[in-house]
Amino acid sequence: MKLIITPLGSYLTGDEIADALLDYGHALARNQTTDLVDIPVVVEKTTRRLRLTVGWMVQLQSLETEARETELVSLATTKSLRARTAKLVDGEPSLAWPVQAEADAGTDDDGFFEYGL
Repeated sequence: MKLIITPLGSYLTGDEIADALLDYGHALARNQTTDLVDIPVVVEKTTRRLRLTVGWMVQLQSLETEARETELVSLATTKSLRARTAKLVDGEPSLAWPVQAEADAGTDDDGFFEYGL
């Protein structure tokens, strides 16, 4: 089991889920995008779903634990995260939202971005 650590809290999940989540977050960051994901976590010996933002400018770490709970496994979650990562790495379009749409942003004379709203 691994502990996912964010600025807002820490969440216990399975090793494969945590690794897939961090890989996806890294791929998103390299593309300067973010995404909202849903993963299973253990809370007070029960399984719950956690929705969190991953990617560009999002602090996310994992810590291996010696949790006594049974390993949390979600093949669907892991497969989905791995597929999303592969799309980003292979250069295919992602469902993730860009942090800054290049077509809508330009720089003015003082170096600040102007956003076309």
